[in-house]
Amino acid sequence: MRIAVLMGGTSSERQVSLASGRGVVAGLKAGGHEVTAIDAADGHIFSEADLAALKIGVEPPRPQTGSRRALATCAPLLDAELAFIIVHGGEGEDGTLQAFLEMMDIPYTGSGMRACALTWDKEIARRMMAAEGIPVAAGFLAPTGSPVAEVERRINTEVGWPAIVKPNAQGSTIGVTKLDNADGLAAALEKAAVNGGDALIERFVPGHELTVTVFDGQVFPVTEIVADTGFYDYERKYQKGHTRYVTPAEIPADRATEAQRLTAKVFEIFGCRGVARVDFRMTPEGALYCLEINTVPGMTEMSLVPMGARALGIDYPELVDRMAKAALAGK
Repeated sequence: MRIAVLMGGTSSERQVSLASGRGVVAGLKAGGHEVTAIDAADGHIFSEADLAALKIGVEPPRPQTGSRRALATCAPLLDAELAFIIVHGGEGEDGTLQAFLEMMDIPYTGSGMRACALTWDKEIARRMMAAEGIPVAAGFLAPTGSPVAEVERRINTEVGWPAIVKPNAQGSTIGVTKLDNADGLAAALEKAAVNGGDALIERFVPGHELTVTVFDGQVFPVTEIVADTGFYDYERKYQKGHTRYVTPAEIPADRATEAQRLTAKVFEIFGCRGVARVDFRMTPEGALYCLEINTVPGMTEMSLVPMGARALGIDYPELVDRMAKAALAGK
């Protein structure tokens, strides 16, 4: 199969996307596919040397500009039988890239434009999940420029401390702050406005950090994430030695089953396709709260989707091969 792997892009998650893309390219090539690695930002074709030099830094990079016109005239993309989307954040997850590929009549992996747009806006996603009976933590949206005193008042009355302050449209834990009290709230709100967007305030749920992958209806085993500081931030996601992963998670069987049931339901609520990952917090008493669903989850060597697949005996090349073939079959 001729596959164009779309990676990079213009968002703050560019480095993570490039690292994911390098793994996907290698995995697809191992499966015998004809693969071209393309920067979704401007249509640049990555050489083998380019791919070998990619790495994730300790801090996320600044977003960069791109050219959709250059991508629209990229010959290897136009000639591809399938576009494998591994662009995290921004245009890769908000439905923009999906809409572009649909207009170009190029099949692609993952969820469609509507599902991506709905899930990328965390507040909209929270409301939709809550309406369907999915438990979510108490929270509210703080539009850009909200007075700090008003946000503090609402946290005191609606959420409580500790609280999480994060961008309403962002991934990879970029711009996220955990606060035990109002000290630092102004800085946290500024940090959350990473791209000029709104902030989402949520109650911090103590206990276990869990995640579950679903692939076209097949729900993977639950993974527990144990960060050395107790908070799974950007550095602990992408720098080795800070985090321990347990798959299957060592939690009561009924809680694992419930997390898997909720994952399948969330996938269905948004009409997702392909691979997605649903993140949870579970209290010491076993109450589950859904944090979000990721429609283009990470595929680096440290990412959670490949971990879940390995627990089912699916290695990385087989996983990406199955993702490509399922997308081309329209699943």
